[in-house]
Amino acid sequence: MKATVTKATFNRTWNGAKGDVHYFDVAFDNGDYGSYGTKERNQTAFVVGQQAEYERVEDGEYNGQPKYKIKVPYDGNKSGGGGKGRPAGDPKSFAASYAKDIVKALIEAGHLKATGDITPLIQHYFETFHKLLQ
Repeated sequence: MKATVTKATFNRTWNGAKGDVHYFDVAFDNGDYGSYGTKERNQTAFVVGQQAEYERVEDGEYNGQPKYKIKVPYDGNKSGGGGKGRPAGDPKSFAASYAKDIVKALIEAGHLKATGDITPLIQHYFETFHKLLQ
């Protein structure tokens, strides 16, 4: 399925035997919703305002209502390490990921403080990378 993301909110972290899994509440403009689990604390698969491909799988009930898992569809390709292959991403997804990585690296290197509004800086890098990737 493909729809525009209307909500992607961090919900909780589960500490499993293979490491942490971070869960996000995700909703789409077509009314679909569910829980998305990932190893990435700052997930970029579902970004509010952007279209995303996804799979919705029924996952039992909660308080008499159906629960759903939201998954990123895989194209069937396997990586050399035995992990699941990733779907081909669109330029917006790559640009958002690169922008986040650059700002995170600047903060970790001490060139930028994590306080204040860093949104304009992330937006600058996003627009730069998005133009390059088109």
